[in-house]
Amino acid sequence: MTVAGKDVTSATSTTPVVINTAKGQLVINGYDAVKGEVTYTYTENGTRKDHSKGDDSVIDNFIVAVKDKAGNTAMDSLDIKITDTAPVAVDDVNSIGEKGTSVSGSVLANDTTGADIPVTVTSGEQNGNYGKLVLGDDGKYTYHLDGNNETVKALNSGEKLVDTFTYTVKDADGDTSTATLSITINGVDSDKITIGTNEPNTDIKGGGGNDVLIGDAGGTQTIITKGTDYNVAILFDISNSMKTYKTESGMSYLNMAKASLLKLAGELAAHDGDVNVSLIVFNQTAKQVVDIRDLNESNVDSLLRGIIVQDSQAGGVTNYDDAFKDTAAWFNKVSGNGYTNVTYFLTDGQPTAYGDDGRSGDLRYLGYVTQNAVNAGLNSFKALSAVSDVHAIGFKQGVEQTTLKYFDTTTQSGNLTEESNVVDTFYSYGRERVVYQGTAGEAAIVNSPDELDAALKKGSSTTVVEGVSNDTLAGGEGNDILFGDSINTDHLSWTNSATGSVYKAGSHDGMGSQALNEFIKWSENGGVAATDQQKVDYVQKHWAELLDNRSDGGNDTLNGGAGDDILFGGAGDDSLTGGEDADKFVFLANSNSGKDQILDFQAGSDKVVFADLVGPEQLQGAVWNDQTHTLSFTGVGKDGATYQNSITFSGISSGETLNSILEKHVEFIG
Repeated sequence: MTVAGKDVTSATSTTPVVINTAKGQLVINGYDAVKGEVTYTYTENGTRKDHSKGDDSVIDNFIVAVKDKAGNTAMDSLDIKITDTAPVAVDDVNSIGEKGTSVSGSVLANDTTGADIPVTVTSGEQNGNYGKLVLGDDGKYTYHLDGNNETVKALNSGEKLVDTFTYTVKDADGDTSTATLSITINGVDSDKITIGTNEPNTDIKGGGGNDVLIGDAGGTQTIITKGTDYNVAILFDISNSMKTYKTESGMSYLNMAKASLLKLAGELAAHDGDVNVSLIVFNQTAKQVVDIRDLNESNVDSLLRGIIVQDSQAGGVTNYDDAFKDTAAWFNKVSGNGYTNVTYFLTDGQPTAYGDDGRSGDLRYLGYVTQNAVNAGLNSFKALSAVSDVHAIGFKQGVEQTTLKYFDTTTQSGNLTEESNVVDTFYSYGRERVVYQGTAGEAAIVNSPDELDAALKKGSSTTVVEGVSNDTLAGGEGNDILFGDSINTDHLSWTNSATGSVYKAGSHDGMGSQALNEFIKWSENGGVAATDQQKVDYVQKHWAELLDNRSDGGNDTLNGGAGDDILFGGAGDDSLTGGEDADKFVFLANSNSGKDQILDFQAGSDKVVFADLVGPEQLQGAVWNDQTHTLSFTGVGKDGATYQNSITFSGISSGETLNSILEKHVEFIG
């Protein structure tokens, strides 16, 4: 017997007959003459075969010939069909945390490629529900998570989302297989902002997100100037609209005014200087209902009763003219005592009547704004403002700051006395166009009890910055930002659209964290309260602008925890621990930074950062003590005083010099 022309009668497993072809190798490893059987194996050589004509189109043929003793020969063919081997794509999975940016891998790693190599992947970019997949023809991919996606940002710890993509592999002769790549997005604790009180805090802690921790709220407190004697006139609008219009909480303007005036009355009665007070109510006419000399706790009830009973008296229109005349007359009676004269003017409407109280028959009861009513009010106000500071407070629904300012004598920095402040404003009120002309002040427009309380306090008080305390702050797993004391928001500016109040940079110094809330609410949210995430996002982008160089500060303990953290102790003697990963210990050289200690400085990854200097040459009085590993320097604080500050490093090897410390371990970003 022969196969492919080779005698196979002597083939055994140890002495096989090997036949090679272009397609593979046939090995004859046995021959049984009695049974007429041949045993063999066939191995395809692994080269790509052209199956374009079908799976049955590739066959390796071997001619088999047998011959009997008579010399007769018979022939046939051993046909070995080589079938196509297509690639097999298997579904892939990967995962990323919601705070991550990207994750990579290869979709071919778990696929079966087959013999027809090379195998390629349909490449390109695919947009998913929560991110974008970039896939190469070699199977390598990168998934970029959209961190601004609202659904992703809303994930909490334990929650997940899945972004699924389809991909196709193709072998050398065109066979394809399709599978999916699923990216699981795992939720972590949401970013949070935690702000302590101005009292000592020990439980300010971060979580799994990129958190902002602030040791003290900051802010200011209002103090009536001690020892000063006052003549105080309270002008209280009791027109019909004061009963009708309401705040967002449903309280009428009249009741809101009463509640705040009752508080003011109590504060004035407790004042350690002498106070004379007149309560004048007005609608279509004005009337003095209380006149108390030397207000104190024994006679304040008369003032309180005068305020309380105005519910039953409310109604009618609004006569600025008569109210200002009566108030000026009262001041002229008491001004000889040398006291400071202050008027609180509370109204929710424009002047719609004018003239005296009827005794002279000169009352003009109109019910709508006219030029005559405006002019009469402005003329009477001029006489009043000559003898008293006037703090005008309007209620949102009925009056605008742009007109009420002509009946106010103050700005955020003091009194208006210059003629250069005289301006004209034109308004149309349906019946006629009127002109307001005069010296414009800083009237307040309020729409809540808190806003009214604040406006009333502004008139006869001073503002001081709240003190801060010793706090303990501990970051969590994320990239946290820690402020030992309060943040500095003095540079922010916004306009409260609900009240018309303008808060310019520098006009609300010391407001602290509350200013950040108000800034985002009115500058970015259109009056909607800022979310924690918005506040965190702002601080993460602008942390260097929020560093406070106040000269007083607590002795704080800050620990960043895991993640790349930013730690700013502020003034005071602070203890700083970065924790894991690469951390920044931030200082303001020109401040009272105190004597701070970094307890775990990791050379090579951690940095000391001077946020108010552009280079080492600006660091004044710098000295490095290699024995104590202490960097000392001087700085001029916010109060103008010069302070000796120091930073002691734990984790620095001996042998450093001032230059090597500044070159290797310090950054300047001012």
